Amino acid sequence: MEDFEKRQMMKDVGARVYALRTAANMSRETLAERLNITPQYVSEIEQGKKCMNMSIFAELGRVFHRGLDDLAWGEAPADPGLDGRGRAPRGASS
Repeated sequence: MEDFEKRQMMKDVGARVYALRTAANMSRETLAERLNITPQYVSEIEQGKKCMNMSIFAELGRVFHRGLDDLAWGEAPADPGLDGRGRAPRGASS
């Protein structure tokens, strides 16, 4: 993944986190507590300035009752056997 693509994905994911948090009427402090991170880190994620680790990403899915595809790409793939870019999971036969 190119740097531009990575930065854009971080911004897109951050925007989705912000939208989900505000739709849930949740403060940054509350989300930070649920994720065991600081409110500043939540803010940096929402602004696309920080890339979170997988455990935080997975916990976001649990907190907001969303699949990881939805968090990463904005919607679940039409075919659950494909990821957000239309690729089959590793190890899947073609």
